[in-house]
Amino acid sequence: MAVTITGPQLAGALRLGDGDTLPDDPIGAEVTRLLAAATAAVEAYAENAPDAVQNEAVVLVCGHWFDSPRGTRAGIGNAMMRSGAEALLAPYRPIRAGAVGDV
Repeated sequence: MAVTITGPQLAGALRLGDGDTLPDDPIGAEVTRLLAAATAAVEAYAENAPDAVQNEAVVLVCGHWFDSPRGTRAGIGNAMMRSGAEALLAPYRPIRAGAVGDV
């Protein structure tokens, strides 16, 4: 599964545009940058989640980052938790466990 949301769709979900076209720079460039970072994080966190769930998690993380002042933006772990994306993706996150002593 993969994130399928586009920059214009993300801008529309964040109420920064009409959902059909990317806003003018600098907003459009920021949306594109945040989309790339959030996509990588969400796909790494729960790669088997359905597309719609991954897309919503990307919107949550990007919304959290966009509403935070640039100098105070949380790292990806905090953004996933504070935005609610971590809880949304939790059912699809693989549980990694091994026998004691396995390296």
